[in-house]
Amino acid sequence: EMTELELIVPSRDLLAVTRILSGHGVFHQADSSYSYPGAVSENGSHNAWQEKAAEYSALERRIQLVMQSLDVEEGRPLPSDSIEVLEVETVRPAVEKIEEEVKQIPDQLANEQKQLEEFESTLRQLEPVADVDIELGSLKDSRYLFSMLGIVPAGNVDRLQTSLARVPHVFMTLRPDPQKPVVWLTGTQSNADVLERAARSAYLDPLTLPEGYEGTPAGIIKSLRESVERAQHKISELNNSLARLGNERKQEVRQLFWQVHESRVLADAIVRFGQLRYTYVVVGWVPSDDLEILSERIRQ
Repeated sequence: EMTELELIVPSRDLLAVTRILSGHGVFHQADSSYSYPGAVSENGSHNAWQEKAAEYSALERRIQLVMQSLDVEEGRPLPSDSIEVLEVETVRPAVEKIEEEVKQIPDQLANEQKQLEEFESTLRQLEPVADVDIELGSLKDSRYLFSMLGIVPAGNVDRLQTSLARVPHVFMTLRPDPQKPVVWLTGTQSNADVLERAARSAYLDPLTLPEGYEGTPAGIIKSLRESVERAQHKISELNNSLARLGNERKQEVRQLFWQVHESRVLADAIVRFGQLRYTYVVVGWVPSDDLEILSERIRQ
């Protein structure tokens, strides 16, 4: 059995009553703000609570991103008797400080992982031509030959060859693959525009050597494998640093999260209160068996 409860709360007691209602865990709020659409207090406090709720929500998302980076779980909520609405300006510096501390490692990690993917992608394209004794730079800068080495969707190979039927060229599949084979297309510089347009229209993704890698395919492959090992080692070090930081900051981040989360929940609730000039109107439902205890706590 449920009982509908309506409270008229003086502004000065707003937070105290809200904490009691939320901490007891039996009050099911109903939105009463629509009942008093024009009765907002002179200082615009209704709008102020909407702004606070939005700010708490933004801070909560930022902390969740930090927790995600540190692989920290949310844990359990704070005890109900410690629930309070924090001032946004009090908690924001703490969020910014830990964000700055954490941000550096994921940024480095993302850069290393991106480089590793580039190295591995270039390796996959170069390995089929490892025994070709030619400077790749000379293909790129050749005076007479246009050359394009890269990956193309397997379904586009026939279309590409058909579109080049009337253009002198050589097209070779260097490494067969059901999805994206490695191919080499070459022809004269006089037909470079036609060859390149056809390759692009077939979504041929050309090989781009990372900065500083030159020479024969075998030499570049050797250098790239060394770079892959260095990148993997660096990624492992960064992951270990992130794990250590997560252990050091776990409790602090969790506590910060729950403080901001609960402030946001209370602010969201207050936004749904009806508001008169000096009072708030709170409406909701309570199990009838809990009504007396809840009423007594509010009276206190």
